[in-house]
Amino acid sequence: MFNDAAQQAEHREQLGELLAGFGEAAATHLMERLSVEEDPAIRRVLIGLLVVVGGHYSRPIVGFFRDPQWFVVRNAVTIAGKVGGEEWIPHLVPLLAHDDHRVVVEAMRALAPISPDAAVPGLVRNLAHDDERVSETAFLLLKDSPSTLRQEELARALTERSMDGARRQVAELLYGLAV
Repeated sequence: MFNDAAQQAEHREQLGELLAGFGEAAATHLMERLSVEEDPAIRRVLIGLLVVVGGHYSRPIVGFFRDPQWFVVRNAVTIAGKVGGEEWIPHLVPLLAHDDHRVVVEAMRALAPISPDAAVPGLVRNLAHDDERVSETAFLLLKDSPSTLRQEELARALTERSMDGARRQVAELLYGLAV
């Protein structure tokens, strides 16, 4: 019965609030279940529940940011992005340099709307990332960024050797030029 109710989006919020009543243990249990779940539909349900529970208890979710499995970290970051809020910022910023490109993409997507200014330095660095999806995501997020630091960070990138491979993207973002 619980699984049936959880499948229905209109009941998921209520179930999430009910589970949040069990405290951090509920968030930990849901994250542990998510980390081993193979069915994509059930993973979506668990993520939906964790978005509600994570609004009350973020610490267990943040604990999974250090998991050795990239997909567990990515799912935890997805939840953080959907929950939103400044308490996630210090935990998301380091993930902009994670070893797995899929985590980096999700961390950029999660952090940029929460804190554009905190995201910009990592987004600019990721313009030169080896993985094309990371650099494309960084470019698109920077293009739409309302950050007051955007121009300054892009201008600084023009002088850094590590950004040599991303000069065209930096110029386009700074000057609107497709070089």
